[in-house]
Amino acid sequence: METKKILGIVLCISIIVLVGCVKSEDAKFIPIELEIESTDLIRIGNDEFTIPAEGGSFTICSAEKGGPFMEVNWLEFDGVEYYLTDEEVDAGYYENDWVKVVLLGTSPVKYEIVLKTNTSRERCRVRIGINCFHYSYRILSIVQQSGE
Repeated sequence: METKKILGIVLCISIIVLVGCVKSEDAKFIPIELEIESTDLIRIGNDEFTIPAEGGSFTICSAEKGGPFMEVNWLEFDGVEYYLTDEEVDAGYYENDWVKVVLLGTSPVKYEIVLKTNTSRERCRVRIGINCFHYSYRILSIVQQSGE
């Protein structure tokens, strides 16, 4: 009899906790604001930018000093997506033919992103996914001008 009462109480408490988390999860999650520093980017919208064909660099970090953890974990180049591996995210470094991502600091988290020269005759579309506590909350969209 005692065991059934204890199991019943544990079940009720578990349900109350789970329902409370589900109902208020979205209310509690407030994406952090980003500071984006660059002399190469030109803002054309809220999270939309252009950058010259020669490329350039910019840094992103939390606007809240000592703010919550964030990471760059997803990149897209002309429709081709790339998810950084856990090892690349942990190392704070990723590089390929068109981009370099470097973790500069951890308190606050600060990344430098370098877009390399676009030598094609077409404009390139680059998208960068930034995660906060594993919620995709921000995607920066950058159009890089053509090389000709």
